[in-house]
Amino acid sequence: MLTGYFDESGTHDQATVTTVAGFISTPERWGEFDEAWRVVLKRWGLSSFHMNEFAHFTGEYEQFRKDEAGRRLLLRFLAAVIKETCLYGCAASVIRKDHEMLNANNRLGSAYSLAAKGCMALNASWMAANDQEPPLDVLFEAGCEFSKQFVRELENDERPQGALNEFGVVSFDTKHRFPGLQAADFLAYEQCKYFTDCLKREIAVKPRVPLLMLKSIPHEWKLLDAYALGDLLITVVMNDLQQAGEI
Repeated sequence: MLTGYFDESGTHDQATVTTVAGFISTPERWGEFDEAWRVVLKRWGLSSFHMNEFAHFTGEYEQFRKDEAGRRLLLRFLAAVIKETCLYGCAASVIRKDHEMLNANNRLGSAYSLAAKGCMALNASWMAANDQEPPLDVLFEAGCEFSKQFVRELENDERPQGALNEFGVVSFDTKHRFPGLQAADFLAYEQCKYFTDCLKREIAVKPRVPLLMLKSIPHEWKLLDAYALGDLLITVVMNDLQQAGEI
């Protein structure tokens, strides 16, 4: 039995990229993660870890504004906890302008749903390749405005994207209750930031230090651009035609 924690970044209207990312591991390893994660946070007097607030030095992260060495040390410690306890990390990012261009009649669903399903498909592929028996229970960060639509699609979708039958319980909760969501937030923020910077500068930029810290963990990070979304749209249309008996 495996459990995964996933968070999103870039779901606001002005976002260039929407990302869902997270990590999977065994319940026993997640127990070790929770204990080690809290020890690291306690060292800096932090109640939890929120990457957006940390990156902008707000609230309890104000202490790092003039402490670059401490900021990097905290990130290094957190990345080490993830590396020692998590089996696999994945991220799926959707380019919003490409999604809007191809999503006529909402045939592809929301960018959040696509990224979340992308993560689930990546997890299923990793499990199959590494002889990990399903199901995988997944927990997403609560509060995203698109989460209800995502759940409806999982329940009613007649053209599931990825091996959704490989999954057990799909639920939503908060970072405060489940520190695994804080690790997911770490990766989701950095992946979204990386692809946003690449698109705005129209070149492949150098990854930031926090993202480089996570590269040593077994992972797959996928970008859904116009080509990938176009292929997906063709699959959706073909499935619809098959179910309607037109082909």
